[in-house]
Amino acid sequence: MNSNRNISNTRSNFGGWGWSMIIYCALIYYFAAGMSTDGLNIYPEAFAAFRGWDANTISAFATIGGLTAIPGTVVFSMLAEKKGTRFTAALGLILTGLSTVVFALASSWPVFAVASILVQFFAGSILLSVVPNTLMNIWFPTKKGLALGWASMGMPLCTATFVALVAALIGMVGPAATYMIVAIILVVFGVLSLFWVKDSPEAVGCAPDNLQMTSEEIAKSKQAFDSRTAMTARTVMRDRRAWAIGIGLGLMWMTTVGIVSRLVPRLMSIGYEQTTALSMLTGAALCGIFGSYCWGWLDQKFGTRKTSVIYGCWYILALILLMVGQSHVVTMIAIVIVGIGIGGIGNLVPSMIGTVYGRKDYLIANRLIMPLCTIVRSCAFALMSFAISITNGYTGAYAIFIVACVVGIFVVWSVGKSGDKPVEEVQAQESANP
Repeated sequence: MNSNRNISNTRSNFGGWGWSMIIYCALIYYFAAGMSTDGLNIYPEAFAAFRGWDANTISAFATIGGLTAIPGTVVFSMLAEKKGTRFTAALGLILTGLSTVVFALASSWPVFAVASILVQFFAGSILLSVVPNTLMNIWFPTKKGLALGWASMGMPLCTATFVALVAALIGMVGPAATYMIVAIILVVFGVLSLFWVKDSPEAVGCAPDNLQMTSEEIAKSKQAFDSRTAMTARTVMRDRRAWAIGIGLGLMWMTTVGIVSRLVPRLMSIGYEQTTALSMLTGAALCGIFGSYCWGWLDQKFGTRKTSVIYGCWYILALILLMVGQSHVVTMIAIVIVGIGIGGIGNLVPSMIGTVYGRKDYLIANRLIMPLCTIVRSCAFALMSFAISITNGYTGAYAIFIVACVVGIFVVWSVGKSGDKPVEEVQAQESANP
């Protein structure tokens, strides 16, 4: 891991341009979450009623689209390496917007199916996994945890507001017009990105982490960042730490998704009405806004590896409370813990990749580690359904997720195990043994 990381500086002194990039990334996270996940709470039923289609089939195509985002992350990480994050951000927003236009206007079932897959493909890969994570790692190499803590507030904020806003618009103008409005916003945002986004702080005369540097020092930093790297995809694949990050944090992410995706049915199973359970889920999402900052602050204060372990223990506590909690007080405590945790995993995955591989090699590592993490995370739905069926309820299912979380903790802790070969040594070995 990078040894020069100053984890004691927890001040949010990012500078004007730095805050501009953080706000931009928060908006990207907001739209990425809305188009790839949160919208699934409203548009399958809305378009099913509007077009006379089956809502479950619409949801199934969205799932297919989400899976295509895994190889999409590889492709668009490579594009960002060659063309820069600014170009990739603008392209992603415009393509997501144009796909949403077809999605909104399609009256043919096959056309709608393809469009819904494309929306998930572009939003889940470019907007969620590539652009904001890369910008935060490049702009803030030693303060990325804190910066991500602020930027990733966009995701729980989306969970708390996007569905309500879209539902209100659908009630007024219908689903087709509603998603045409969303599409226009995405395309306009994409065009603005060409003027707003800067690939690196050096490009606008700023220093990484908003440090005090002379113009000569900034020029040298830019030259070092722009120079050719010795890192290759093969290097990453042969590095044990890459697999530990993808599997370890993937298991924790799987636990988060497993809990949140079935939280409403779980609450209903212990006696809450559906409307009350939905309100509690919204409350959890609002807690996630606060949680995003908290996990970013912990990352900055104690380091990404230790914070990841704290995160895993945090969700083990949540699972235990959900298992044993029958009283309203215990349940509410569990909801708050779950909610605060929602805002954490989106910070920790890119932060850990940047901690190990640095700003220069982030994209090369991300294009392999993030898909691996996503594959593990995507097992949440199948594992939860399987666990509930074989254990006859949520208690046994939560026990299985506790085991997964414990395994994740030990795997993530091994990322910084003493005796690991530095990346430079791995590269040297690769050169000597092609």
